[in-house]
Amino acid sequence: RMLSLGCVLVLCLAAAAGEDKVRFNFSQTGKILLSWDEVWEVGSPNMMAFLMPDKSLKIKIALQGRADIGHSAVLKYKCANSATFNTIDLSSVTRHQERCESTQIPFSVRIIDAKEGSYEFKLLDTPLGSYDVFNSKLELLVEVLVAGQPEVKLVSNSLFVWSLEPLGKYRSKTSSGSSISTRFLTPDAVSFLKNLKMESNFGFKEFLDPSVVNALRNAPPFLRAKINMGAVLNFDAGSCENYQVSRAALFVNYHSKLDDKAQNLLKHIHLNLATGRLHYAAYGLSASIFSSFEGRSPTQVGICATLSFSGQGQPYDRTFSVEQKIPRDKVMYTKQGVNAPDCSLPDNVNEEPIFIFSGMDHTPLVCPIICSDPLTVYKFTHTSKDHRRKALTPMSTKDWTEVDGIRVSKTGNIIEFPPAAQNRHAGQYMCEAGNKKFTFNADVVSMPQFSYKPSDGPSEVSGSLPAVIYAMEGESMSYNCSTYFNNVAQVIAEPVFYSPAVRESADWKELRMSEFNSLFGSRPVSVDTLTSLTDRRTINITVSRVPPGDSSTGRDFTHRVICRATVGKADAEKIGMPKYVVESGSSVFFLPRPTPASFDLSKARNCSEQRCSTASGAEFSVALKPEVTAKLKAIGVEVMAMFKIDDVYLKDLNIINQKGVSEITFERDTNRLTFKVHPITDDKVLVELQKRKTLTPVFNFRYPSRVSGLVNLQLHKDRHGSRDVAAGDKDCRADRMCFYSTDFDVASSLRPIVMGIDFQGKPVLEVASAGPSILVAILIAFLLLLLLAALLVFLLRRDSGQTYMLDEKERQQGNHPDLEAKEEQFKEYQRPEEGGLKASRLSLSSSISAASKDDQELDEYGNDDDIDVGRFAEDGSFIGGYTTDPKKREAFNAHRV
Repeated sequence: RMLSLGCVLVLCLAAAAGEDKVRFNFSQTGKILLSWDEVWEVGSPNMMAFLMPDKSLKIKIALQGRADIGHSAVLKYKCANSATFNTIDLSSVTRHQERCESTQIPFSVRIIDAKEGSYEFKLLDTPLGSYDVFNSKLELLVEVLVAGQPEVKLVSNSLFVWSLEPLGKYRSKTSSGSSISTRFLTPDAVSFLKNLKMESNFGFKEFLDPSVVNALRNAPPFLRAKINMGAVLNFDAGSCENYQVSRAALFVNYHSKLDDKAQNLLKHIHLNLATGRLHYAAYGLSASIFSSFEGRSPTQVGICATLSFSGQGQPYDRTFSVEQKIPRDKVMYTKQGVNAPDCSLPDNVNEEPIFIFSGMDHTPLVCPIICSDPLTVYKFTHTSKDHRRKALTPMSTKDWTEVDGIRVSKTGNIIEFPPAAQNRHAGQYMCEAGNKKFTFNADVVSMPQFSYKPSDGPSEVSGSLPAVIYAMEGESMSYNCSTYFNNVAQVIAEPVFYSPAVRESADWKELRMSEFNSLFGSRPVSVDTLTSLTDRRTINITVSRVPPGDSSTGRDFTHRVICRATVGKADAEKIGMPKYVVESGSSVFFLPRPTPASFDLSKARNCSEQRCSTASGAEFSVALKPEVTAKLKAIGVEVMAMFKIDDVYLKDLNIINQKGVSEITFERDTNRLTFKVHPITDDKVLVELQKRKTLTPVFNFRYPSRVSGLVNLQLHKDRHGSRDVAAGDKDCRADRMCFYSTDFDVASSLRPIVMGIDFQGKPVLEVASAGPSILVAILIAFLLLLLLAALLVFLLRRDSGQTYMLDEKERQQGNHPDLEAKEEQFKEYQRPEEGGLKASRLSLSSSISAASKDDQELDEYGNDDDIDVGRFAEDGSFIGGYTTDPKKREAFNAHRV
């Protein structure tokens, strides 16, 4: 039956969050061969190592799943020709020495840091003989026991360790009675290195001991392509162990430390490991050695035997003393032969296929053509499997030039394949020098890996399963893994499921697909394996519908799925291993589908409950319950939340989603989503809100943001409707990282989380809520009004009773009252005598009688004594100001006051 997320979290998510399968934690790598001082990450695919005495590997044991679970680890080792493993308890070892009794390969183990799970593994000196060197190897693996659960056992893949030391310490039978040990060199080789006596322009010397040559024939194919042997002619008094390439001449098939001079020497010699013969061109070889000897002018020389493994890492590189401190007068180096443009190809060099093994550092090809003239030009040409031809031309300014991933030496006679060689590097490699040509038929062998680097791409393509898959109840998904390989005849790819046993044990049981499906009474999982391609295997796993958890048993869809690729025995033996297995895994976490019980709805109130209004606003808040949040965090689920108002995302509704109008907050720690509406003061906001009816919280469950895309995982969300591309990652259907959204169920089972909105009233204006800019504007306007009123009062009071400025008027008329006042003396006015006045009046009687009507109207005022001068007084008037009558002057002044 369908169970709610809230009620089954303890049962259904306990396995997901707390009972994740304990497993090894290691890096995915295409590397097969480890060098000394490198790290073997326990749990990684089968690997190998070639170690020298006193050179060590670091063993790193890291677990994931239950971080708090206790465990103990043991190192198990098996010697060659042994059917059983011996055990070393790593939890208590300080320094432990063991020895394989049957093959005598001693080693030591010590703790570096027990807390970090790091240990040192070191090979010691071995008494092994050269005949057994390629048949004797150690197989190491780590077994982890979980505390309190003896049935829980983790077993790692194997690390195979070889020691090449017996080859370097080999003592030739022909030199057993001699005072010196020629190692794996023949006595003729040692004599040849002292005088370089050559009978013809082109010839050979038996250089390597036949027993060593036979041992090399029995070596795995990858080793024959990587091993380097020969001699060092040291023009220095120093020891063989510390010789310098620049002060020596190397008679080798190859060495990864060759400088330009040593690379040029390989134009005149060719050491064939298949026959043990050193082929030479007399003039070129003698001229080169003569030049070095005379240039260095050493008082002594030394002869050494050298053995190494090609590659930049050089897991094995040893030089052994043969004969040291040979006096100068005991050696002779002169130019021999004829300097002619002749070249030779040794008769016993054939064009049999060679194998380049990917994941094993750089692998060389040295042109076997030898020439007399040091100035002979060498060149390589590559013809791929699809018949594309390309010249591998080096640059004269660089020691090495990279062409399509292939390194080409400045001298042109050597090329190196990259560590991650690919099928495009296979084909024919033809080298030319003088009038000779030789063709290598190269096949690239790549053991199955869950990644590869395409020739036309900048980065690797991953074929691994997603590290984590979230299986939401009722949802559909598919995921896949691809393992890539090349020139491997048999690769078996299959899925393996681990489901936690419920109640009876904490063990995770390994199940095949049919067994896993039977746990759920249906067939939720189907598998399709693509085997038609010759260079890959792809497993497609489809979950049609994640089944619900079962409360009666506590079982749910939580499990771990593994893609496992295994190669056939014959292919594994090509790299010297009895088996080769590579895996990629994913932890699948079951999530019950959310129900209303999964949410805290205590603050998710409709407007009818909280009385949404324009004056008080409103607040809506929804959260996932604390126990749900805790479990989601435990398995790494990221939650993104937002509101929808009707069918529009609230964040996209700018008229509402703005400062001062509303606030939308999401607290990631508690997964609480809140929408707060402030008191509404804008008609437009109110109109917009009154148009809306529902407010819906949307919770999207996503893969963590730190994951850079879901590689090899497809989430089938089409049944939930079409994608809203414009909404971006807000719409789970359009978000690749989103595996579930409450929006999928809001119209059905999650309908109760939808809230109704209904705002009543009219917009309110609250000064207190006004912004500071509005208050400042009001204050400024008020001050301006006060200032204007004060100015008006001042002007009115200033104009009242203002004195009439007669002098100004006079000056405007062109007069000069100041000057006239100075020139004129004041004369007191005297009334003329009565007679005189009368005579005057009599003489003017005719004129008076003829006065105008206006003049006659003045008579109504009577004589001077009867005139009220106050009637004619006004501001600025002189009337009455000059009267001599004290009574009238007093009346005048009283009126002015």
